[in-house]
Amino acid sequence: MKHFKFQYIIAASLFASFMGACSLERTPLSNIADNEFWNNPNRASMALTALYRGEITNGVEFSPSDFWSYGGFLYTEHISDNGFDRRGENAPYFQISSGKLLNNNNMIRIYWRAAYHRIENCNRFLRDIASANQTDEVKRMTAEARFLRATQYHYLASYFKDVH
Repeated sequence: MKHFKFQYIIAASLFASFMGACSLERTPLSNIADNEFWNNPNRASMALTALYRGEITNGVEFSPSDFWSYGGFLYTEHISDNGFDRRGENAPYFQISSGKLLNNNNMIRIYWRAAYHRIENCNRFLRDIASANQTDEVKRMTAEARFLRATQYHYLASYFKDVH
């Protein structure tokens, strides 16, 4: 019994000394602090790349998700006389090309939401990268994010007119 108490005392003292050596003020391993994230050029570049990708998640996509997706480029042709949907008058693309477009068309809603989602991401990027050291690379990435935001406003203004 004395032997068991001795082992317990040694284990407890080792545990206490180990815990005393550990710092409980640690950065979570699953999250990167904002000041650490934006001062690393590689991480900031990854965030910028995400602005370019937008809603495209798995490489190439064939259904339109925004103005820059493969399907997005293809289906904006339905606004002109280049596009024609042979599936009939009830298809959402025929409604675009025939001029019978209603405000409940889901394809138009997808473009609208995706553009504003990208604008929101650009605004967040610009707000957060402002806290980084202002190197030439950071200034270039800031200019790119502003350009990406401007292109989304351009598309929205071209297709929907007054946007904010």
